[in-house]
Amino acid sequence: MQGPRILLVCEEENTASDLAGRLRELGYAVPRPFVTVREALAELEEGVRPDLFLLDLDLQGDLSGKVLARLVRERFDLPVVFLGTGERGEEDPEEVDSFGYLGKPVRDRELAAALLMALHRRDLETRLRETELRHRAFLDNLKTEVAVFRRDAQGTFRLRELNRAAERRRGEDRESLLGRTCEEYLPELGDWLRERLHRVVRSGKGEDFSLPLREDTGVQWREGAVFPLQAGEAGVLFRDVTVLRRQTEALMRSARDLTERLRECRSLLEIARTLQEPFLALDERLCRAAELVPRAFRAPETLEARILLGDREYATRHFLNTPWSTSQGIFVEGALEGAVEVCRRTLEEPDQEERFLREELDFLRSLAGLLGQTVQREREIRRAEQVRDLAFAGLLLGDPCAGVLLLDPQGRVLEAEFPDRALPEGLRRIQGCRLDEVAPEVAGSLPEASPEAEGVLSLSLGGEEGVRPGRWRRLGRPEAGEPGGFLLRLGVPETR
Repeated sequence: MQGPRILLVCEEENTASDLAGRLRELGYAVPRPFVTVREALAELEEGVRPDLFLLDLDLQGDLSGKVLARLVRERFDLPVVFLGTGERGEEDPEEVDSFGYLGKPVRDRELAAALLMALHRRDLETRLRETELRHRAFLDNLKTEVAVFRRDAQGTFRLRELNRAAERRRGEDRESLLGRTCEEYLPELGDWLRERLHRVVRSGKGEDFSLPLREDTGVQWREGAVFPLQAGEAGVLFRDVTVLRRQTEALMRSARDLTERLRECRSLLEIARTLQEPFLALDERLCRAAELVPRAFRAPETLEARILLGDREYATRHFLNTPWSTSQGIFVEGALEGAVEVCRRTLEEPDQEERFLREELDFLRSLAGLLGQTVQREREIRRAEQVRDLAFAGLLLGDPCAGVLLLDPQGRVLEAEFPDRALPEGLRRIQGCRLDEVAPEVAGSLPEASPEAEGVLSLSLGGEEGVRPGRWRRLGRPEAGEPGGFLLRLGVPETR
């Protein structure tokens, strides 16, 4: 395996030949020695790159050894070991950083040691340079701003280094920013940053931070860390997390809204199941529904609820009517007949967190609609049962009738029941029609009377056979919340 390559430049041919032979014995690769600076430069211009230059400082001519040494270091960045006749330091060019010096005549032990030390230093510097380039590339590609501050003799922290993200943030080039005090570089942090830098350098422990800063565009959030480096130095990492923070807050709001929706849906489903319980009276179902309402809201332990229908009230056990409440009307068949109300059990004004959310108000509207549908369905069932009971009661008592009609106050047929199956099918289709459409001759003849009043009408439904004069009765108890109307029982009346 070939050893490191050494380029030897020495104008004394005997000395050059002797050194080349001794270098080869030490395991180095040595091409022919060069005796002039121009020969060596021509070799370098052609792309030859040795691992080390062994250069005689006594070269004469318009280009001396010192000139060649400076060119080798500046243009080609190659390590140089000098050969000279005097003591080290007397002939070393000050502007050239030499990797070693050998005085003539050169001893074997000194030659081997000088070359090993020079090559070792070259390897260390190469690795250090690669590490610095790697770190610089890493820092410059970070979106996080990085700045390094050093404390001067007066105790002031000045900017020593920064990455490209910090340059872009400040809108100035790196050279104009270096040397500024921490207050000049980050005026928005001011005294706060100076105190943190002093504390971190003194304690040797890093600190994280998250700060809101007021700017022209509103509150901007910065977060990062201040950490110690070598003596008197500290680094600062910081980034703008305003967008991230806003996105996080929006996500948290969405999660909260989803949680609210799930709780409301579960509560509404539980209330719906309670209202549909087949073995409970409507009053009992409404009482249980009122007890379930607070569960759909935040802090249910601070809430009370009640359901109002006509003169009836269905409330939670400790209901207290306070100014901090919200309600929603209950409509049945288009008419306002009650309300569902939620109160916060406090006489003091609630804070922002305790006020009702928009989603909670939406729940209350849905609940009011569900209660209205439940009451309407119960009334329809009750009317149908009433009509059927009256229709079939006549059969049991030996007083058959052609049918029973339930009319609303405007004379529209709400329910119709015909136990006589022999009646024409057309007679069964009058539900939803007005009485004056099926029996024009009695239009407007139903008298306004008390609910207990009864009378007999002579009417025919389109001349259908089997339909005889019928008995009518006015219905409805407004104080009980019943809709009113008329009940017609078609058939032979008991008395004329």
